[in-house]
Amino acid sequence: MDKSTPDAIPASEGLVAVIHRNCESKSLDYKGSMIWSEQDKKACCELTKDILAMANTDGGYIVIGVAEADSGFRLDGVTPDQAGKFESSRVCRFVQNYADPPVHVRVMKV
Repeated sequence: MDKSTPDAIPASEGLVAVIHRNCESKSLDYKGSMIWSEQDKKACCELTKDILAMANTDGGYIVIGVAEADSGFRLDGVTPDQAGKFESSRVCRFVQNYADPPVHVRVMKV
């Protein structure tokens, strides 16, 4: 993450390992770079569907900014503007509209 993203946190070794695992599983899903915008309901619902699927198992991670490549996955990251749009309260509010019971969603920017 670019240093111009003020709410970015240092990545722990465990989180870095998750990001660089280079294979998806039921508890890890990669998504290409995107921006969170409630105006793009299709994209928000697609991400919400994945969040709810993980909530119905043991939870997990969805890493935004990782694209599929011929040899697996490629870490592209996100721009500071894209990262800025992923605010925990906005994402949680949107997800809770589709969740019963409510699910715990945490947005971490590294």
